[in-house]
Amino acid sequence: MTEYSTHSITVPAPVDQVYDLVAKAADWPALFPPTVHIEHLERGETLERFHIWALANNGVKDWVSRRTLDRVARVITFRQEVSRPPVAAMSGTWLFTPTADGGTAVELRHEYTPVDDDPGASAWIRQALDTNSAAELASLSRAAAGGAAAERVLRFSDSVRIAGPHWLAYEFIDEAQHWPERLPHVDDLDLTVDDDGAQRMTMTTIAPDGSRHTTGSTRIRLESSILYKQTTPPPLLSGHSGRWIFAPDGDSCVVTSEHTVAIDPDTVEKVLGTGKTLADARDFVRGALGGNSLITLRHARDFTESRATTPKRST
Repeated sequence: MTEYSTHSITVPAPVDQVYDLVAKAADWPALFPPTVHIEHLERGETLERFHIWALANNGVKDWVSRRTLDRVARVITFRQEVSRPPVAAMSGTWLFTPTADGGTAVELRHEYTPVDDDPGASAWIRQALDTNSAAELASLSRAAAGGAAAERVLRFSDSVRIAGPHWLAYEFIDEAQHWPERLPHVDDLDLTVDDDGAQRMTMTTIAPDGSRHTTGSTRIRLESSILYKQTTPPPLLSGHSGRWIFAPDGDSCVVTSEHTVAIDPDTVEKVLGTGKTLADARDFVRGALGGNSLITLRHARDFTESRATTPKRST
């Protein structure tokens, strides 16, 4: 049996600006708290398909969605091509309507079918939709009200080549519980693993000025990559998502650290000082996060290469 839900909000920003924030799915990992990662499969002016990983009811789910975008009508429709239990099928619509005062009324509708019409599955889906839709709409409102989304969202990556197998480098990143002994900028780290294999991580890092920052993350381990979402980002960021990519290349491999971040404009001067701008914040974030990533990548290289060249014991 098909069930329905509707969530709405009025955003104090022009309708086209609000529409664009939802239309640009690539920014969701930085802007929307539930979204961990989006991998585009097809992308066009009016049609796109992507694989999405998202937090739902304290767990992680992934699915493949198809979206149709109509900028003239200001409507975005979506349908899950590949759903995951307890969802048997799901589709929906984003509607954007200008208000008399120059704002935008946003309505997010879902239609869904629980697996086997199970009441427990229905309750799980409704709770996830209520929680995630509220978080997405609230974040959408904050992002639109802040303006200059293109300046606040930042993507960058760093890579190293390693003379050793990619699975050893993967092991170094995967076994984050050892980072306090292996990485100079990690002071403390607590790591747990959920039943679905997702890692929950609380980490305290030491900045170059000696200050300490504690962040919380959820990590998803795939065959050749590790995705993560900071559920508790540092003060300068309103969102931070990333990915470690392990690419074999003969006897070597290339390991890449990708970041997608959204800067919180309200904290720029509080964190960086009076008179500092979004441009200053972008430079600072690129240097700080990129610097820590390069430290981690270089230690992963040392770890991998030292073990790759260690002679095997005879038996």
